[in-house]
Amino acid sequence: MITSTMNVLFFLVAFYHFLAGLFVLGPKSWVQIFGKNVYALNVPDKYEPRYEITIKFLGLMALAVSALTLEVLIWPNRNIQTFTLFTLSFLFLSRAIMRIVLRQEFFDAYQLSFKRSLANIIFNSFLSLLFFSLAVINV
Repeated sequence: MITSTMNVLFFLVAFYHFLAGLFVLGPKSWVQIFGKNVYALNVPDKYEPRYEITIKFLGLMALAVSALTLEVLIWPNRNIQTFTLFTLSFLFLSRAIMRIVLRQEFFDAYQLSFKRSLANIIFNSFLSLLFFSLAVINV
């Protein structure tokens, strides 16, 4: 039961991050569509090259997360599964914490209210706890 649950979660994380990576690496209009529909971000029509570079690296990181989770599906290994579960738990917890710590920056950059960020914080905290629990069980 735990293994099948982990595999479904790994697949969902891999699939989401693969799509996110492709959208972010695509044209600016894709970034705007993805940002608005998934994260309620108001991505401006025009931004500096520094921002473009940062966004593209974010897309590469999303593809790396996808590859990390695909690895445990393709080559199952209990130690690698556990490490990946702990890593994803840390990633999701970090995302939640960054939404809290950088709440004013999120508002300034994207006009994103803290109320909208709260949904993201709760979701990522839940994912962090879920992945952490599975990692502990899998040890």
